[in-house]
Amino acid sequence: MRKKGRYSGYAPWKDKDKLEKKYLIEKKSIGEIAKEWNTTRKTISVWLKEHEIKTRSISAGRQLQETRKKMSEAKMDSRNPNWKGGKK
Repeated sequence: MRKKGRYSGYAPWKDKDKLEKKYLIEKKSIGEIAKEWNTTRKTISVWLKEHEIKTRSISAGRQLQETRKKMSEAKMDSRNPNWKGGKK
């Protein structure tokens, strides 16, 4: 009999290379990874620790979010020479 709360399907977070790619290279947040892989933030946090992957500080995570937001806004601004007027 399977223990309650145990994941029985494919668990990509158990693969250190995949987790490092998402977190360190793609710079996704723990929440983004959890949502993409349909699991909890706690699970991703535990496996980051298990794989000895250094996590970002809260302030570094917020700074990364702010940078993404600014980049997104810059892409949508009419002052951008590549802007085509938005959706019609």
